[in-house]
Amino acid sequence: MRRHFITGAIAVLTLGTIAIPASAQADGGGGGGNTRRVRLQDNCDPATFDAVVGPGTCIPHGDDDNVTFGEFVAALNPVTHLGHEDWNFKPNKLDLDVGDSIRAVVRGGEFHTFTEVPEFGPGCVQFLNDALGLTGAPAIDCANIGDTGVVPGGNLIVSGLAAGTHLFMCEIHPWMQTVVTVEADDDD
Repeated sequence: MRRHFITGAIAVLTLGTIAIPASAQADGGGGGGNTRRVRLQDNCDPATFDAVVGPGTCIPHGDDDNVTFGEFVAALNPVTHLGHEDWNFKPNKLDLDVGDSIRAVVRGGEFHTFTEVPEFGPGCVQFLNDALGLTGAPAIDCANIGDTGVVPGGNLIVSGLAAGTHLFMCEIHPWMQTVVTVEADDDD
């Protein structure tokens, strides 16, 4: 089981170098309108995550009350399909107007994605899917996971969302989710 996680995690870590598409720009400005922030949070312990998964898995991020890799794994729940509560998106619900943008910012030490998906489901790390009791195909094509990746201390701008409901999740940690509702301007 450890070998599958390590293989998947290493593959995910190498994806951070893939180009970002025009609708999701790393460290760029948003379109017109307001920009709202979503924090992609984790509390990984650099020593234990790096020891199990590999060097650079969790960079130091200034937290004193870090979660060890063992505590992280123990929190993976196949009944609720949830993982450790310190791995989350804040807010988990967001209301925007057409023309507003989202700035996804990592506050922690791990690589995350902020990926729009048609529906919430399994992520791209099979070890985590198995431990969470998630079955079936990942919510997106995992070959594109780096397109919406955000490194610790980095950010990603998402703009141009149409009116309606949009679902975003981390394709590594699939319990990290945000529902974004975009409303059309009634003044048109």
